[in-house]
Amino acid sequence: MSSHTPSFPLYHTIKQRAESRSILSYEEQMELCESLSKNLDHEGSELLYVLIKYYSILENRYPQDTLPYKPKVNKGGIKFDLSSMPSGLVKMIKTFFELHEAKMLEEQEREKQKNI
Repeated sequence: MSSHTPSFPLYHTIKQRAESRSILSYEEQMELCESLSKNLDHEGSELLYVLIKYYSILENRYPQDTLPYKPKVNKGGIKFDLSSMPSGLVKMIKTFFELHEAKMLEEQEREKQKNI
């Protein structure tokens, strides 16, 4: 990591957890894409973008001022094509989504408990 790249501890935690995962099949990637588009909240979308961008910078795959991995930009935000990404990054995205989804469910449960 260059001295100009800021630290992102969540990235390193996710990378470490994702290393032992199997590579996702095409079908699993499509399921992940669907889950991301349906279930990821705004905070999760922002963190996911930072995760993807940080990976691309560390791997020197794209210039810092470029959107990496052929995203589609529309009114709803940025949509990435997982099939254009390295398998290690896809495993990291899956790991991130599982962690973030658990956090969202935990927050929903806390809100329910407060309203009882």
